[in-house]
Amino acid sequence: NALGNADRHKLADKVFVESSSLPMSLSPDTPLAKSVILSARYDKDLVQIKVAKSDSPAVVVISNSYSPFWRCQVDGGDSKLFPANYTFWGIFLPAGTQQMACQYKPPYLIAQVLR
Repeated sequence: NALGNADRHKLADKVFVESSSLPMSLSPDTPLAKSVILSARYDKDLVQIKVAKSDSPAVVVISNSYSPFWRCQVDGGDSKLFPANYTFWGIFLPAGTQQMACQYKPPYLIAQVLR
């Protein structure tokens, strides 16, 4: 198990993803850039991140529990969220990406109690 045997240095530089979860545009040997986060907004049901434009693709890993009910967009287009490092989120950023946003959209309604 590669993730279980990784030390903290490898965890800081690598993203562990099951091959069946990889986006079609990303192969296991694709060289990835380190993203530079310029700004971030993190709310209970919305995450917005601005990144420095890069000439290489990247994967942003967000240390929030993975759930398929998060919907993501990268530069305004739909993007698939995938499990990264077993329990966190991974979002593929093609070269040139400048912003991403994820919104939590569960398949059920959340009832609010009004007083």
